Amino acid sequence: LVDRGNNGRRGVVLARASEGSDQDLNISAELGILSLRLGTSLMMFHNGLDKLADPEGFSTFVVAKYLAFLPQPLLWTYGAIAAELVCPILLALGILARPSAAALLGTMSFAVLFHLNDTGL
Repeated sequence: LVDRGNNGRRGVVLARASEGSDQDLNISAELGILSLRLGTSLMMFHNGLDKLADPEGFSTFVVAKYLAFLPQPLLWTYGAIAAELVCPILLALGILARPSAAALLGTMSFAVLFHLNDTGL
């Protein structure tokens, strides 16, 4: 089915959102969101695997050196590894997506801070 909804845009409609609801499920929008979630999840999972390969090295050469205000760098490293391995899976599946996204935002905020400290921008 092709529908021009209230906003006049074309979209593929597969089903109604719920019984008695006038909202249609826009498949192209849902596939776009799914592709963003999967792409982000794959990149974040890969980032976690990189840290998992050498947590002590990452802790020493990144966390302790550039984020010196954090106590116990190895603990923070393992926290980042856990967040970057578990949260992308939850995000991709749509389970606890908002808390997972918040945890990933936290790890990426520290990554931005690291890069700012490293390059001096």
